[in-house]
Amino acid sequence: MTVIYKEQAARNTGLDLTRMILTVLVVLYHTSLIFEANSSWRISYIDRSEFYDHFSDFLISFIMHGFYILAGYFFCSSYERHGIRKTLNSRILKLGIPLLFVGFTLNTAMNTMSEQRDYSENIFDYIMNGEWLGHLWFIGNLLVYSLVSCLFVRYLLKFPSPIKAPSIQALLLLLGTPLATLCMLFISKVTYAGELIFISFYSLFLYFASYVLGMLLYRFKEAFLVLTNIKFSSMFCLLACAILYMPQMPDSGVLFYYSLNLSGIALSMFLISLCCTFPINNKIIRSVTEASYSIYLLHQPLLVILFPALLFLGLGHQISFILLFTVVFLGCWAFDRNIIMKNRALAFLISGSFLRKINRQN
Repeated sequence: MTVIYKEQAARNTGLDLTRMILTVLVVLYHTSLIFEANSSWRISYIDRSEFYDHFSDFLISFIMHGFYILAGYFFCSSYERHGIRKTLNSRILKLGIPLLFVGFTLNTAMNTMSEQRDYSENIFDYIMNGEWLGHLWFIGNLLVYSLVSCLFVRYLLKFPSPIKAPSIQALLLLLGTPLATLCMLFISKVTYAGELIFISFYSLFLYFASYVLGMLLYRFKEAFLVLTNIKFSSMFCLLACAILYMPQMPDSGVLFYYSLNLSGIALSMFLISLCCTFPINNKIIRSVTEASYSIYLLHQPLLVILFPALLFLGLGHQISFILLFTVVFLGCWAFDRNIIMKNRALAFLISGSFLRKINRQN
């Protein structure tokens, strides 16, 4: 019993560490878009490099898979601890309130200052076409996933597996998730792949299987232990990436997109396994983990708002990238620790809960 308890505690600490690392990576990703040589984001720096094109492509290949896997896992955990009504109410507040507040305040300022985007002057089109969303598509889709999950989470957690071997379960989950993703993308193609109010339908279909994978990993905990075994996850990750980057691999078609999603999910599970194998638990990790939601919400508008100052400095792309990332990340973190957590009204608008300060002190 003691061994199981310690192992589970290490897994939970590892998942918190994973969430922190993913938060750092998503800020790095959006910062790198500013310096890409072959594409234009909301804003583009004068000194750019192709390195950032490759760097951002690598990061986006697995970051969102990782976020949604964790979201599905923690949704089931919350359901088992609090029940469906409290879990759903909590998700609606924690996702819905910040989505609207940041979307119609900071995102509006961000959109106004963006150089490469054109937005509807008609307020109705601006809202209905989801032009206000920006990076908040992740929050909007997660809200939809939470609502949909309520319909089947009770049955999923009681679902008996016909396969008892955890290693086989783990392998089937890894191989089956990209296949389910392709099926969802087909549905998106034949229905609707645009944006509507707070839903980005293409992304909604793209990452739903990863979210369900997180739920299934909570249900089949022995399979989760297999997938978070560092040897298994690293070998599988190397194999998936090797298949994707084979010289004979076409750059389109079913096999390519299957391999692309497989490698992304494998990279996500490798990161999770790495964090669960070497769980680091200190004040800084806990602090950044607690602030991760605020950092995600605030970082992209802050990147755009601070961009004119970066242009004024006129530094090279290497120093500018490091400087902008550092200022934005530390700024969002400090704002969360020193402003949000000490102001109940602001805590409610950013995190959807008045109790955040109290919970942190307990």
